[in-house]
This record gives sequence, C-alpha cells and structure tokens, in this order.
Amino acid sequence: MSSPPTTKRVRRTPDQARKLILDTTLAQVAERGPQDIGLKDIAKAAGISHGLVSHYFGTLENLIEEAFSLHIRGMRETMLVRLRQDPVDSVASWVDHLFAIVTHPLHGRLIAWSLITGRAADPDFITRREGGLGTAAAILASRFPEVPRESIDYAVVFAVSTAVGYSTAGDIFWDSIGQTITDARSAELRRLLSDALHALFAGETSS
Repeated sequence: MSSPPTTKRVRRTPDQARKLILDTTLAQVAERGPQDIGLKDIAKAAGISHGLVSHYFGTLENLIEEAFSLHIRGMRETMLVRLRQDPVDSVASWVDHLFAIVTHPLHGRLIAWSLITGRAADPDFITRREGGLGTAAAILASRFPEVPRESIDYAVVFAVSTAVGYSTAGDIFWDSIGQTITDARSAELRRLLSDALHALFAGETSS
C-alpha cells in the first residue's frame, strides 16, 4: 500500500511568518471583527500552527494591536504622499481620501476595538507615539508657508475629527436631526469641509 500524501512544509523567515500572520489578522478582522476571532482562527486561516502565532505575538490583543499599527502606517503613508505630491489646490481630493480611509470597514473595526479595550487611552498608543498628524501638519505648513502653523494644526484636527466622527456616527447624527443619511448628503458634508479648509489655506479666513 502506498503511504498517504504529505503536505510539504513551507519554510519562511521570521519576517515572512510575521507578515503572513499580520496580513491574515487584518483580513480576519475586516471579515469578522476583532471580537469574533481568536489566535486559533488566525493560525488556521494562515495555515500555520497556533504555537507559532503565540510565539511571535503572545496574546490576541498584542497581535491585533500590531496589525492595527501596520494598517495605520500604511494608510498614513498613502495620505502623506498625497499631501506632499498632489497640487496645492487638491484640498477636496485630500478630504475625499481621508474619508475613504476612515470609513473603510477595517479601520472602523480597529478604532472601535482600541476604544473598547482601552488601548486608545494608552500614552504609548500608536497614534500618540508616532505623531502622524504632526507630520501631516508639517507637510501642509511647508506647502502653505503664509498660513500660521497654529491654524494648520487646527485644520488638521478639524478635518480628522470630522471624518472620524462622521464615519462612526454619521447615520445617528442625521437620524437625530430628523433626516436620513444619503450619499448626496455625505458628499455635501465633504464639500463643506473642503471649502472651509481651502479658504483657510488660501488666507480667506479672518484671524
């Protein structure tokens, strides 16, 4: 009798294994949400052992936080490249891209997870530790040197707060005002935000 076929073991470097686990985690979070997955689920989806996942990341929370960091860095770098390279009159495009980032299901689920678990309040949380908004503000300040840096800082916080708040509870806001959220209303809100930022960058606002 012939022996049963064996599955050839894939040899990966530690960096390759970590990347596989992180990519699989992000895919699982996007599909199911962080509350409905465990280390065994991630190991099964990645086709590796549970022990290997534990070896590299320890706990599920540590793994999700590192996957969150990977996601945030990728989204942030894409946004920073646009701020550096797009024409200075691309404010509406910048706002649309910002909203696309924060309304992505994966981003929303990770933000909710960080709030529910209390990770967002940690002084060493990724958004505080790496200062991505500060980098964005510095880029804008270099592109709009005539605008006071303090105004740039307010503009960045204003834009991100609007995008995150709307992506999280926009439907609740419209329900509360007696209306229904629609694509047209969301587009108009982005336009109003873009117009306000464009006026600031063009020096059209009063001090």
